[in-house]
Amino acid sequence: MTAAAQVPRRAPLWHDVSRACAGQASPTARPVLLGRLRGLLGRQLVSRLSRDDHAALFPVTGHMPSPLVPRMDGPAHRPALTIRLIGTAARWADAVGDALTAVTDDGLIVPGGRRPLLGRGPILHQREPGALLSPTSAARVVLETPLCLADGVSLDGPALGRAATIRWYGLAPWLDPDTLAWLDPRPPPDGDWNRLRLDGPARRVTWTRIAHRQGERPVPMTGWIAAFALDHEKAAVLPWLRLAEVLHAGRHASFGLGRVRIRTPA
Repeated sequence: MTAAAQVPRRAPLWHDVSRACAGQASPTARPVLLGRLRGLLGRQLVSRLSRDDHAALFPVTGHMPSPLVPRMDGPAHRPALTIRLIGTAARWADAVGDALTAVTDDGLIVPGGRRPLLGRGPILHQREPGALLSPTSAARVVLETPLCLADGVSLDGPALGRAATIRWYGLAPWLDPDTLAWLDPRPPPDGDWNRLRLDGPARRVTWTRIAHRQGERPVPMTGWIAAFALDHEKAAVLPWLRLAEVLHAGRHASFGLGRVRIRTPA
């Protein structure tokens, strides 16, 4: 009797590698802190991945978007640092976990903070559990980290929509065909995205990141922090907003920027 053929496991939409930390990091420190985490992680992974694999996770500008996204979760006084791997990039989760351990053992300096974030406890893994479910309603859509748009583009509903759909299409080569089939390939028109209306003023923020590949060159960055109200509970934009919640949106999403959160009615 021959052995039954193994059915390949579907690649998850996301795989999170996390470690809790002692220390404090305010939300205003996130843009710089997440960029710093990504840079240190890249250095640690040089010796843990092949050259081609490392280049895939940390591509040069103009190549396919990176499927690696740094995130910070939990309370500001006891945050967890998370590396989200998108789609088939989950195969590097163990190497990323080892690199995150090394970074957080050494301590991650917090901009304006009194002491670095130091890792406490084991590396934790969490995968997307199954089919991606879209919320059926939403009260607010919040940008938790700055959303970076093209130069000269102001923030509104259609701008967020374009940032979300461009991100989705850029990451498509990393995604499982079953995941791609989940979504209508035709993005909602601007008329649907106009149902997202700014809920309060949009705040334009600026900061500086250090480009380690360019001789520690300082790079000025700008983005938007804002919240939106959704006019219509069952708008066609909800599945795309759910994807933006998972994948982030906009330029420089691989630095942890463009993090979207959907808040549903109580």
